Amino acid sequence: MIGQALAIGCAVSWALSVVLFKRAASGVTAQGMNLYKNVVALALLGATLAFLGRGFDLGRDPWDWAALAVSGVVGIAVADSLYLAALRRMDAGLLAILECVYAPAVIGLSVWWLRETPSPLFLAGAALVIGGVALALGAGRRSAAAPLGAVAQALLAVLCMAVAVTMAKPALNRGDLIEVTTVRLLAGTAALALFVGARRDRARHFAALRPGGAGRGLFAAAVVGTYVSMILWLGGLKYTDVHTAATLNQLTTVFTIGFARLGLGEPLTPLRLAGGAASLAGGLLVVSAS
Repeated sequence: MIGQALAIGCAVSWALSVVLFKRAASGVTAQGMNLYKNVVALALLGATLAFLGRGFDLGRDPWDWAALAVSGVVGIAVADSLYLAALRRMDAGLLAILECVYAPAVIGLSVWWLRETPSPLFLAGAALVIGGVALALGAGRRSAAAPLGAVAQALLAVLCMAVAVTMAKPALNRGDLIEVTTVRLLAGTAALALFVGARRDRARHFAALRPGGAGRGLFAAAVVGTYVSMILWLGGLKYTDVHTAATLNQLTTVFTIGFARLGLGEPLTPLRLAGGAASLAGGLLVVSAS
């Protein structure tokens, strides 16, 4: 059950971080936010490794190194930048609707790539989770508009996350959770820093890293959304099947309803509550099927 518990914990922490990132996004570029959160998380992960007395697994298979590196580039440098760019251009509730693509994408990839076989009970729970979050967040959002470019950014970000996490699963199974999380984040941060450093407008992206700069309001979001959420996310993937972790991660959309209401003043309607209840029931089915 530890994998399921970690996956649900990730859903809660990520939903909270979405609200924190949304509130702190003004005046900071998406790539600046991404750099800032990654640097903060790397410092915390480094301290955690030192506290635990662990180092890097230099004997890791080269293919595992490559998988973690590519997963970090795709899932952190690319996907997180796209996600944060979309978050700056639309409200958290609308973005959460688009995140419903995540679980089906990961389930499809896990079946095709990792040869995992979900049970009928699992599929019923997954359908209930996805249907519930769509019901909960679709209510009252029919008139909500967002630039098509932002919608495309959000969908591409979610698909990149699905690919990245499926790619990292085998190496994650064979490695230490904190060390693997650090390796993956190092690869993604290095790729992002190189990309931003090559741009002519790099100063405005790196501005978030300056002490007292535009990124000062992002610290809580960085701790919750990267350090805590990434450990819980990868921990869930390590200790359970990819399709189980992905479906339970999808509960983040339901938790976003409550946090967005408290932190952003977004509406909390009976239809949203009904969708949340359906999604939570689906989550219980997923756990019982695992």
